[in-house]
Amino acid sequence: MCILLMHVQCAHRFFEILPDQVEGAELTVEDAVSHILLDLFGKGAVDEVTIRFPTGLSHCSIHIQALCFCQSFTLLPRTEENMKHALVESASSLLKELFGPVNIESVTLRPFPWNYEHDENNENQAMCCHQSAC
Repeated sequence: MCILLMHVQCAHRFFEILPDQVEGAELTVEDAVSHILLDLFGKGAVDEVTIRFPTGLSHCSIHIQALCFCQSFTLLPRTEENMKHALVESASSLLKELFGPVNIESVTLRPFPWNYEHDENNENQAMCCHQSAC
């Protein structure tokens, strides 16, 4: 299991949502990202979506944290690069509908803290599913 972190900037001046409708927009993004995880990984869970409208700036930032199962990635090859590319493509088109043009600044996949495998020396090492042979 891996932790997915995604940071997005929306530089558009006009949004489909207003700052006082942020909670509803966060729930909408959470639902849509859940569907992306289902399509790409067969399952997954969104832990948190945070949308911020910094005062005096004409953009918003979106932070998404989710759990996904890299071993179940539906596209080949099951590489980190391919997973990130698929996530960026799917999320970009989704978020564009709500926020206009978006820039996905980063996508990170890292091992879930309790996802440990033993190495040859019997030492625990955190392993994300995409780091081992699939």
